[in-house]
Amino acid sequence: MALRVPKAELPAELRESLIRQLGTVPEPVEVTYSNPEVAMSSQEFSAKVATWDAADAPRLASSWRTAGSPASTWSGTRES
Repeated sequence: MALRVPKAELPAELRESLIRQLGTVPEPVEVTYSNPEVAMSSQEFSAKVATWDAADAPRLASSWRTAGSPASTWSGTRES
């Protein structure tokens, strides 16, 4: 199946890094680089997401209490 957007040539450093990490360069990455602005925005966003913690301790403790409360049931009805 032919791609609608042509693959672009990746910077050598990025290509080598992807090959080291994944063993190959994924086609979606090559296609994304057809529009360098989109590619850079995607990389910046991915880098920000990678720094996020899953949840901090107080929120995690609160979520466990909420999930176990009688008011939160799968049927959507409250238990008395």
